[in-house]
Amino acid sequence: MPIENNFQHDELSRKNPGDRLTTAELATSPSPDSPEWVDAMAQCGSKVSQAGVRLIMYKIKAAPEAASRLADIIVRQCDQLLPAVAGLEKHDSVLNYCVEINRLENEADQVARSAIGVLFDQETDPISLIKLKELYEVLETATDKAEDAANVLEGVVLKSA
Repeated sequence: MPIENNFQHDELSRKNPGDRLTTAELATSPSPDSPEWVDAMAQCGSKVSQAGVRLIMYKIKAAPEAASRLADIIVRQCDQLLPAVAGLEKHDSVLNYCVEINRLENEADQVARSAIGVLFDQETDPISLIKLKELYEVLETATDKAEDAANVLEGVVLKSA
């Protein structure tokens, strides 16, 4: 997927078409060893852990399909983060990996919204509804945090371009 087709997660898309980032904006981009990077990665891991705790705490015997799909998206995002970090020094396809992480986060949004909608349409037990809704939301938030990590990497690449 070409980078220019999907930059909505980047600072570029928050501006009017044709506007460019200034040098001052680029200078404020965090580095991969910055508190922003550490925080994004820690929060992503924390959300994955929280999802596991909820499975145990709420005695969810089998993960619903939507939870499995969200977990799979998180794994695929991590599969993109690893080579993005590895390629950071040479800027080797880092932006392409970041775009894919964003696309996966958008996919997770759709999966979570759909799953929560189905819950409210079909689940008759309010306790089960609350448990599953919370599980979906925690997993989806993990995908947001992986995207935050990708945004840090993207900022590093743009800063040094």
